[in-house]
Amino acid sequence: MKRFTLAALFSFLGIVVLHSGEAKQSLRPELAREQHLLGYSLVDWWAGKVYVVSVKERTAKLAIVRNAQKVDSAECSSPKGRYSVFHKNGLWLRNNESGEALQIEAGGQFSTQCFSPEGSFVYSSGKMMRIYDLAKKNRMDLGEGGPYPTWSPDGKWLGFDDGNRYTLLDLKTGTRRKLFSTKNSAGPDWSPDSRYLTYTKPGGSMGGFLFWGIKCIEPYRVWVWRVEDNAHDWVQQICKPGRGFMWVRNSDLLFEQPTEEKQLNALTPPTGWRKVDAGPFSILAPPGWEFHQLTGVDSYVGEFVGDGVVLTFDFGRYSNPLKEEKKPAYVVIHKPVGGRRAKIVSPRTPGHGITGVYFRNVGMSNAALTLFGHDLTSTQQESVLKIFDTLQFGGPLPRYILPPPPPPHTKNVE
Repeated sequence: MKRFTLAALFSFLGIVVLHSGEAKQSLRPELAREQHLLGYSLVDWWAGKVYVVSVKERTAKLAIVRNAQKVDSAECSSPKGRYSVFHKNGLWLRNNESGEALQIEAGGQFSTQCFSPEGSFVYSSGKMMRIYDLAKKNRMDLGEGGPYPTWSPDGKWLGFDDGNRYTLLDLKTGTRRKLFSTKNSAGPDWSPDSRYLTYTKPGGSMGGFLFWGIKCIEPYRVWVWRVEDNAHDWVQQICKPGRGFMWVRNSDLLFEQPTEEKQLNALTPPTGWRKVDAGPFSILAPPGWEFHQLTGVDSYVGEFVGDGVVLTFDFGRYSNPLKEEKKPAYVVIHKPVGGRRAKIVSPRTPGHGITGVYFRNVGMSNAALTLFGHDLTSTQQESVLKIFDTLQFGGPLPRYILPPPPPPHTKNVE
């Protein structure tokens, strides 16, 4: 009689089994790509300074910020900043436009991520979790939970510490998911896209000995947990507890505009990359990449080839706008590239889908451009996204467009 393993049974039932080792290996590189594409960072606020964490390299770098006090704010602000929840001998709600304030309760606890997109906020009073509706000006009990509940930015999950594990509550279905252990942990904080939670807990290396003693007496690690599949890994090690790690949008909160010199340095491609010219536009790519013109019917078609990757392009009025590549299966962003507004898509699961860039108008007779590759590995995807950032426009169109091939099985007539 044939025996079914647990993995085989899950496969039969259509349940995807993720091996923890594989998920752990892919988490940090994927998160690094996500941060780059969507423009947010994991930061460490410590002693009045802000450090940006490189989740892939497990390092941190001091950042120049406009408003460090805003990062360290103990208030919870609504998505558009109109309302804030704060403590002042009780729990208060302030209208930041009118300056009016309303006491909600004589006591209560809230996190800095307490608002839903729809205009309600969550807090705890004793063991009870409650939601306050700004429009109706009333509150509703959710039942027993934990202190400092959070609301995911997309509004799907309420998170709280049930005393043993961090738990997510789906308000629409009433289902609960238990995640990581909260014993001796601090945090957590949601990423802007609601895919990740970060928190700290004891662990890691003491770092050896210095002349005057142990280098790190109390080692702590900063962890990231991916909600969709429970993949997790640590991204930074610290020696002192009580520090705040949070995700912030680069454009909304923190970073000063770099000087022109810094901008040029940021755009500098990796050492050894060279220009590969296609005529009306060009890219920078690693050594060995080539350009090939292909047959096109009513547009200029070609490809860039290198490192096992084929990037096909269509330059014309009817280029593919990449409408089928949608969230949540894809990361979709809009940003300027080469002086033109671009749409960039990449699959959240490397190896399954299109990684591409689309320009609706490149300024040449309303021509559009789509450049894309299929089923790229994680490493290939990372390299291709860097190539997209190097696109430049301004060269001439070719003097001729290759004609379409003749129909098959045709014979020349004498």
